[in-house]
Amino acid sequence: MKKIIKFIENTFVPYVNEVKSHQLRITKYKIENMFRLKIRITRDKLHTRALEQVNVAGIENAGSSAISYWISKIAKIGIYNQLFIKSRDIYKQNKPGGRILAADGTVISTHMHNKHGISKGSLTVCALLNIDTQLFHDYMIADDCNEHTSLIKQVLKCTRDDLIIADRNYGKYCLLAQLYGHVGFLVRISKNMNIYKNFINSPEYSVIIDYNHNGVKMRLKLIKYVISKATRERIKTYMFDIKQSSNDDDESVFVLCTNNLNMSEEIAGQLYRRRWNIETGFRALKSNFDVRTPVKVSNCNTITEMVEYTVGLSIIMYNISQHIKYTRDSEKRECRFSHCAIQTRYMLEQIIINPSLINITNLIHELSHRLKTHLIRSIRWITMWGNHIKNRGRYKSKKTIESLNKVDNTK
Repeated sequence: MKKIIKFIENTFVPYVNEVKSHQLRITKYKIENMFRLKIRITRDKLHTRALEQVNVAGIENAGSSAISYWISKIAKIGIYNQLFIKSRDIYKQNKPGGRILAADGTVISTHMHNKHGISKGSLTVCALLNIDTQLFHDYMIADDCNEHTSLIKQVLKCTRDDLIIADRNYGKYCLLAQLYGHVGFLVRISKNMNIYKNFINSPEYSVIIDYNHNGVKMRLKLIKYVISKATRERIKTYMFDIKQSSNDDDESVFVLCTNNLNMSEEIAGQLYRRRWNIETGFRALKSNFDVRTPVKVSNCNTITEMVEYTVGLSIIMYNISQHIKYTRDSEKRECRFSHCAIQTRYMLEQIIINPSLINITNLIHELSHRLKTHLIRSIRWITMWGNHIKNRGRYKSKKTIESLNKVDNTK
């Protein structure tokens, strides 16, 4: 927990002081109390603002306009450079080579208008997840819901040694051409591409090809990734649940494309399976933080800033909670991620009240004691269909990632 203490002392406390400095005169309500309320309502639950307002001392009787004014003032401060950049570096691995980043996007619901005045009911959060640390490495909100454009902007912050792993939605010629030469990638290509059609019927399991797309000469390696029928059914079920099902998921052989010509078939299969960590990351993020519907009103003047701030604050709290869970799991004291999220929310609120180092240390130790070791229990359910044993205590996403990691690479 020492890294959490260091992050809070060197990053979060200065940010709280910056928030306090934006209140230039003494008023009826304090901006730090509004910031406490903002942290308390970062939950995936409706009407949290009305429920939590009475629990924050100093703003119990505050009107809706006063709360909206101060929270919109906090949203203008920004959170990406001040907090998020440091939160992704809470846990650093000292290993040679670049980072392995999984790329994906998730849709969030909102009520806003674009620059042309057209109403928009949804936005897309495009993110990169470090699959070694399980922390979000970068995120970007796409107003046009274009994940490809956002990924290209995120790649500019990466190095040539980094490796981007992506699913079939990113397997397009134009995107591969823009990624080529800037970053390493391992992408599953769709079956309507010519390189897929030419390779899928060949007896080889891997081949190196030369391809020219609009003047960009690429030397790529194609690898066949064979999956079992049981795993294929799990993938189809998962994609159907998130409304991203496609005929490509019916294939028993996926084709992976990479610009790393030295990557073996076994390593490519292992890396592609680990890409599923970002799917479970998004599910945990949406289930425990205010990302699914970050703004509940449609008449907010700063709705774009509010969406960016709310999503950014949720991702920062996710990174803190995930590191706490990783620390507990490494000590063989496994706990629920939802418990870590609840305790993280409580800890940050108390630090705003008293940002002293002694209080921070005490809160971290208190948090460690509050987290209970999570045990999987088997409960027998008596129903009209008979007795059934149901395993309780794990997310569906946890089951999904565990089952997908146990892939039998046979037809």
